[in-house]
Amino acid sequence: DIHMRMFSSENGDENERSMIFRVSIGDFDALITGDCGAEEEELYARTHDVSKTELLVVGHHGAKTSSSDELLRRLDGRYAVISTGYNFYGHPHSETLERLEAYGYNTYRTDADGTVEIRIE
Repeated sequence: DIHMRMFSSENGDENERSMIFRVSIGDFDALITGDCGAEEEELYARTHDVSKTELLVVGHHGAKTSSSDELLRRLDGRYAVISTGYNFYGHPHSETLERLEAYGYNTYRTDADGTVEIRIE
């Protein structure tokens, strides 16, 4: 069975109002934060049980404002995927990559690793 919950806030600009999805497939949970920044991620993490979420699809292509300390602290993640390509914004940002590393994530990036496929067995 696949279970999915959506969350969206009325706060901030259009990116901040991006939907957040938590998808559960059996015992495997993934959090997809869209283009949300730290404020919306933290609101979601404070109001929802995000512990034992194995996979984080990093928000806003790994922007500096994504994957805040509070979100990463509340998640019990092992894997992070950043979907990005060549861009003028510097995504993924080095601070975001350093935070993911500090919290022990194995990070996969489409700009560096190509297509990322997650298999749940």
